Amino acid sequence: MAKEVFKQYEGTKTHFLDSQGASFQAGDTVVQKTLASTLKVISLNGKSGFYEGEVAQKMVEDIQSNGGLLTLEDLKNYKALDAEVFQGIFQGLNVHALNLPSYGAITIQILQILDHLAIAESEEEWASQIGEVTKLAYTYRKHQQDRDSLEHILSYEQAAKWAKQVEEKKLNLVAQNNSEIPGSWVASIGHTTHLTAADKKGNVVSLTQTIGPNMGSKVASKDLGFLYAVTLGGYLGEYKPGDRSNSHITPTLFMDKEQVALAIGAAGGSRIVTAVTQVAHRYFAQQHNLNRALFLPRVYPFEDSLWIEDHDGIKPLNADFDLDNYPVKMIDQKARFGRVHAVAYDSINKLWVGAADPDWEGSVENYQSK
Repeated sequence: MAKEVFKQYEGTKTHFLDSQGASFQAGDTVVQKTLASTLKVISLNGKSGFYEGEVAQKMVEDIQSNGGLLTLEDLKNYKALDAEVFQGIFQGLNVHALNLPSYGAITIQILQILDHLAIAESEEEWASQIGEVTKLAYTYRKHQQDRDSLEHILSYEQAAKWAKQVEEKKLNLVAQNNSEIPGSWVASIGHTTHLTAADKKGNVVSLTQTIGPNMGSKVASKDLGFLYAVTLGGYLGEYKPGDRSNSHITPTLFMDKEQVALAIGAAGGSRIVTAVTQVAHRYFAQQHNLNRALFLPRVYPFEDSLWIEDHDGIKPLNADFDLDNYPVKMIDQKARFGRVHAVAYDSINKLWVGAADPDWEGSVENYQSK
């Protein structure tokens, strides 16, 4: 399927199919000479090597010849901004997550509300609790660009008030149209990529990279060698000229003083925030080991019901909901609730422990810290 799509675009066909027009296979050597040339120009000229000059000219020609509106002036005037790091509190740990274009504020908001709630005594109560907290937090998605609203979203004291609201609706999954809850592009052959790494010196990286679902726009520049992203519109919302695109990505660090306790992130469109917060809650609050925290079912409030992960392997672990009384939808599909990769530090054994989402491809290597 991907091969047929790639053949529609000259640049994509040139760079991502072999000389016979077939897909590359595992073990094949792929030499990207055109991309190497582009990267060399950028390495020699810095940001002006991308936003101005030959590379910029080729991008504008390419995009305009295909009906796009990008101009040289647009590229020249663009300024990349340093990401602001937010801090929150969860289970006595400091939580570090990023401001827009990441959804770190909403991630911290959900965790801090959960921190003020009693730990659920049953899987049914946990699913209801998570669903209500997520619905509440997602009503603030559109307010993340306002500084006053951000202070409100990130306030630990305000989280206590929101937790009280959730408690008053405890196990009361009232059917309603959750218009603030976005849908999700769920890609069967790929999407966002997340990796988490730690070294023996204690350096830790939580990195999420995305150009949108299924290789972004799938359109590659023949003269530059890279794919164009598709991160405007769709489940990311509507944009007007001058806006910066946002994403649901949320690479997150949990710190115990100066020591990273957990580094985590995910792929999965609008399910990224819910995947990260739910795995973190399973790990710290419910005290499951990291692999089990990734394995246990996740939930997502969508439209008029609470969607619950229910594919083979985890069905016996789910709550026994009375479907006549609760607007619940059991989802018998893998990788529909985010794909998490995480690294945690075992301070007793001085060991970094990694875990890759069992619903998706990924690998883990552990080593002893000295």
